[in-house]
Amino acid sequence: MYHTELKDLKQLSSVADTLQKTVQDFRLLLGEGNLRGNWREILRQSAVEKSFKILVEKLAFLSEVIKLALGRSQALDNILNGLKI
Repeated sequence: MYHTELKDLKQLSSVADTLQKTVQDFRLLLGEGNLRGNWREILRQSAVEKSFKILVEKLAFLSEVIKLALGRSQALDNILNGLKI
């Protein structure tokens, strides 16, 4: 879908790349192995809290960029509505 109906949204590619890097950084921050425990306690760590807020901001921005594509085609609208953005 990206290479056909969204290829003119150049910002989408850069936003997606930025989001991917943010997710990777967040994952590295959590460390290796299976992290188990109370998420609220983990989120109280200032570095984790800051990184999580950045991740949420990047997701929100990606959502706004994707919303620009609403109305282009029925198939795309169905996908985007299924994501509940």
